[in-house]
Amino acid sequence: MDLPDMTIWVHWFDETVQLVQRLFVVVVAAFISIRFEWLRQALRGAELKWRYRVPAILVFGVLAIVGTHSGIPIDVHEGWRAIDLSAEFPEKLRDTQAIVGFRDTMTLVAGLIGGPWVGFGAGLLAGVERYQLGGLAGLASGLATVLLGVFAGGIRHFRPHWVATVKGVFWVAVAGTLLHRLIILILVRPYSDALALSWKWLCPLGLSIAWGACCFFGSCVISIATDWRMKPMKRDC
Repeated sequence: MDLPDMTIWVHWFDETVQLVQRLFVVVVAAFISIRFEWLRQALRGAELKWRYRVPAILVFGVLAIVGTHSGIPIDVHEGWRAIDLSAEFPEKLRDTQAIVGFRDTMTLVAGLIGGPWVGFGAGLLAGVERYQLGGLAGLASGLATVLLGVFAGGIRHFRPHWVATVKGVFWVAVAGTLLHRLIILILVRPYSDALALSWKWLCPLGLSIAWGACCFFGSCVISIATDWRMKPMKRDC
């Protein structure tokens, strides 16, 4: 099998840098959010009670929607160049347009931290919003967002040891990216546009989503663990 030519490598590197820069804004917002005690409390109990699940769903759903609108809008018929929608973001994208974002990062983290229901709820909020935007992959991306939340939550529930390390979270995020690409290939027509959208953005999306998931998941776990260690100290005081 021939290796990708130099053009695609340059494209992958350039777009990975752009996506990571945009993702950094969302990750910072997530870091700030996790400093609130009520959110950490919700995350600690998200797998147990609905009164904790609902705020976790809302926070992750909003962050995932921000991830959509912080992405790179493209037109598959204009090569790999991003298109400028900054002046007036349309209510709906055209049939040849798509948004390459990191909505999946927050949906995956929602499932990995809060379990299947939180992953499903956050994915549903972000997925419906993405579907409403339309475009080339509106239905496929909206559906994939919901499935990724359930996928990550299922791993959290049935195989928690898989996500006990950053390495495990990284591979779950990579698997989620591949699952999203597969859904695009199955649902989007014409197939040539689906293949171009999946292949040309596979590496940039995989790396940026995995990096973001590892950073935010690690931050959440450390914050929650710190709270548990501080509780005995507070009682002693």
